[in-house]
This record gives sequence, C-alpha cells and structure tokens, in this order.
Amino acid sequence: MRAPLSWLRDFAPFPDDTAVLVAALDDLGLVVEGIDHVGEGLEDVVVSLVTEIDAIKGADRIRRIVVDAGAEPLEIVCGAFNFTVGDRVPLAPVGAVLPGGFEIGLRKMRGVESHGMLCSGRELGLSDDGAGLLVLGDEIVAPPGTPLADALGLAADTVFDITVEGNRPDAWSMAGIARDLAARLGLPFTLPEPPAPAPSGRPVAEAASALVEDADLCPRLTVSVLNDVVVGPSPRWIAQRLTLAGMRPINNVVDASNYVMLERGQPTHPYDLALLGGRGLIVRRARAGETLDTLDGVTRTLGVPGRSLGDTGEDCLICDGDDVAVGVAGIMGGASSEISDATTEVLLEAAYFTPMAIARTSKRLGLRTEASARFERGCDPWGIDAAAHRFTELLAEGIPGLTVCDGALDVRGEVPEPFSLAVPIARVQRQIGVPLTGEDIAVLLDPIGFSTRAEEASASGGRAPDDERVTVFVPTNRPDVRPAPYGIDDVIEEVARMFGYANIPHHTPTWPQPGHLTSLQGS
Repeated sequence: MRAPLSWLRDFAPFPDDTAVLVAALDDLGLVVEGIDHVGEGLEDVVVSLVTEIDAIKGADRIRRIVVDAGAEPLEIVCGAFNFTVGDRVPLAPVGAVLPGGFEIGLRKMRGVESHGMLCSGRELGLSDDGAGLLVLGDEIVAPPGTPLADALGLAADTVFDITVEGNRPDAWSMAGIARDLAARLGLPFTLPEPPAPAPSGRPVAEAASALVEDADLCPRLTVSVLNDVVVGPSPRWIAQRLTLAGMRPINNVVDASNYVMLERGQPTHPYDLALLGGRGLIVRRARAGETLDTLDGVTRTLGVPGRSLGDTGEDCLICDGDDVAVGVAGIMGGASSEISDATTEVLLEAAYFTPMAIARTSKRLGLRTEASARFERGCDPWGIDAAAHRFTELLAEGIPGLTVCDGALDVRGEVPEPFSLAVPIARVQRQIGVPLTGEDIAVLLDPIGFSTRAEEASASGGRAPDDERVTVFVPTNRPDVRPAPYGIDDVIEEVARMFGYANIPHHTPTWPQPGHLTSLQGS
C-alpha cells in the first residue's frame, strides 16, 4: 500500500525525518518495502500533446509517436499502447535525468530516431503503474511544454510503500496507518468526522429502495441518493493524492469513492440511478450459473461451487430493483449501471459483507480488487455512515449545486458489535516478559482505538496477582481480535506490538540439567 506522508499528516503532525518514520513503521509490523521521494528528478519532464501515431515497419511492439512539447514537433519511439492522438502525456526530452538517475539519450530503433521518452507513473516515481503511460486527465489544463511538476502542482512528498499483513484490516487505510504511527511516536491523532449532508426536503425512500434477502452474506446495507450530479474531473488535490497512492483518477464520482476507501478503509460503490431498474438495490445469493458482465469487460459465471475446501459457490450479488444482477458484492460492479458523463443521479451503496463470502468468491473468480482486499479482511460495519458522508463532502467540493436526499436506507441483520475482554495482567506479564501494570496497558492500547478499565491498580514494577484484570473494550474496526478466550492472546499481541518487540529484554533459557547423551546413545 502506497502511503504519501502528506496524506498521513491529515491525521497527525508527523516529522520530516524519514528514518524515524520508517523505523517506527517497521517496528509496528507495517514494513516499509520502499520509499519514493516524489517531486525529485522531474525538473526536465514536460507536458506533451500526442499529434501523430504511426506503425513502424517490422515492429509490432513499438510505434512512432509525434508530440508537441511547446516547440518543434518531436519524434518518439514508444512501446505503450494506452493512449491516442489528442492525449497529453509526460515527456522526458534528451538530456533529462529521471528519478533514480536514469538519463535520457538520443536513440534509434528500427530506423526511427527517438528524441526523448514518454513516461509512465512508475518511471516518474508518481505511482506503481508501469503498464502504460501516465495520461493526464482533463483536470490538467496546462499547455504543451509546461513543466510536469507545475502542471500537477506537485510539491515534494515522500511516499512509503508499506506491506500490510492480512491480520491488520484496520491498517488498510491512511487513517489506520497514521493511528498506529502517531501512537508509537506519542503524537495526537485526529480522524475528522465528516458532516452529514444538509437537508433537501426529499426523503431517500422516495428516490430509491433497498432489500437484503440474504443477511448472512450482507449483514448491513446502506443506500444514499445524490442529485444534481455533474460528472467531470476531480479537484486537482484529490487526483494528485490518488495518483501518489497508485490509483488512476477517472472522474469526480469514482475518485471520491476510491479516495474514501483509501482514507478510511471502507469501500463504497456509486451507481447511475437512472440506469438501475426499479430504482433500487437487492442483495441476494447468486443463482447457479447466473452470469454478469463486470466492469473489466469479462462475463462472470456465478453460483457454481469451486475447488477450494468449503467453497459451496455461495456468491453474493448486488441486483437492481428488478432483480437483475449489477455487481459482484464487495468485488466489482457491472457495466450496465456505471457512472458516465451523462449521470445526474447517483445511488451510493455502502455495505458490510461477510469476509469469508467475499474471499471465496474473489479466489474462485480470480478477481482481486482494492475493495475485495479490504472486505475479505473485515471492514468496520459501524464506519459506513462516516464513509458515506465523506464521499458526499468530497463530491460537493467540485459540485456546488449537489443535493442529497434526506437520510439513508439502512438494512441490518446481525451486525458485529463492540465487545469486551477481561485480560489477566499477570498473563500479560508472563507472555511478554515485562512487568506492565494496568495503567501501562491502557497507555499502549487506548491510542490505537481500544479503551481499557483496570479492576484494580497493580503495584508499579511488581508481579500482578492472578485475579487482577484489565477490561479491554474492542472496537469494531478490529475484527482480527477475537472474543474470549482466544481474544486475550490477540490483545496481548497488541500490547507487545505497541510496547515494541525491540524493547522486550532478552532472556537466555536455563535448564536444571545440561544436555548429554543417554547410555544407549553413548554406547
């Protein structure tokens, strides 16, 4: 997961010292695999306009491209195919030095001279996408020849490439990473609460409907409706952050949904309400052999048991009000109701799906998305409302006339609730090897979202009595912590992680007798 430092600073005042941040993240189990210093090495890269694309005789993997870079037309040889005439792409002219010290020289391929290189986001250190060129969207209005950094409004930034393990669903978001890091560094953490939309006078029930037929697959579904939507480019700062985080900006509606997912860990899905039959959603099991054309252009067959142990083929589908499938729940939407330039009404789905149902479907279909990666680990079922409000807040920034129907349709089954664990302090001390008190445990756990209450105050530095416990209240954004009895070990693991494994004293095991050969072994 790519986490820009500028984004993390929305939640806590992190310092500039990269070494300190990397060491803290690594020790927390959020291992930093790499660091990109964005904005460095882009001094010579400019915006170019593609004016011609021609095939090269005898070459099927490269093409001759002519670009306008603000002066004389330049001839470039390029192996990417994700752009067309009229697109604007980054150009590194001859003599430019890209991030990593790669210098661009004059090259000749298949008899065609290449006066520079057209660049991908990966080559510029702006994203992980190296499959094609970085095509600049309509929100970038800079003419050809403009320095790319100026066109994108890029300021120097540091992007951490972090490996988040499967047992940390709360850390699959900028806020989750920032919460852990702030706790370790002793910094104040704030997750702003987005405001509810202003009343419009039209109840959401008059605009749409919502039904869940199989609550065991979808314990909570919410539906909001936004009117007077104008689809277009996102505000520049949103597009830039998505790019730094490794996602391609698409349009303001889709970008707002992706932004919320990266920021808060809660995927949402916007539909064009006018294209939804019955103007609503139904969530149910897929029927055996049911098919759906997903957004990636593939026809998926659903409801068929897989080869994996326990995979009975129980796929969760999102259907329109006429019971026609429009999406594979928690994984990918269908092509029939996607957002387009003609969209004026948006139905926003924000839901909590049973993690194993999403994991099995994703594996069987061979379809893994940013949304499925989060749903299969477990999202916070009670963070849905804030995510929907944040989506509206972001979309409204570029659409002053946006209106939102009052309230949200909220269909619930058995939704996971917060719970508490009575954790024996003596057991914490034995398993970690450090004489922590109930107060110490609270200091370690409270900043990362738990809350604690000690039944008794243990003596500082001493061994706690066996009956002395601390009550730990587990938030719903931590589905990795199980109820008792196993959850006690999960909490102790969190205590050790926040204390810092490197801070735990090393002990050499001792034995009452030294090892030796038996009489049989020695004979």
